[in-house]
Amino acid sequence: MSNKKEITIEDLAGMVQRGFVQMDKRFEQVDKRFEQVDKRFEQVDKRFERMEKRLDKIERELKEIRMDLDDLKLRVGEFALKFELKEIEKRLRRIELQFEIEK
Repeated sequence: MSNKKEITIEDLAGMVQRGFVQMDKRFEQVDKRFEQVDKRFEQVDKRFERMEKRLDKIERELKEIRMDLDDLKLRVGEFALKFELKEIEKRLRRIELQFEIEK
């Protein structure tokens, strides 16, 4: 006597159906994982957008600071030039007085 069991079409159909059910469950798990990955990427995208906005703001503020510094350099330069001119005028007056030179 043989221990082999004969498989009927119904048995085969049941095996195929169980295989599909198992595959469905696996795909559901994969889908859930992809949803989690999608959510993480959305969070990362939002963080990058916030960082871009912050960097844009910093860039604008740095431009303003550069402009203010350039203006300040110009004013300091003008002040230094005026100060030097006043010092030169004082020296020139002393020389004129010393040598009795009239204007």
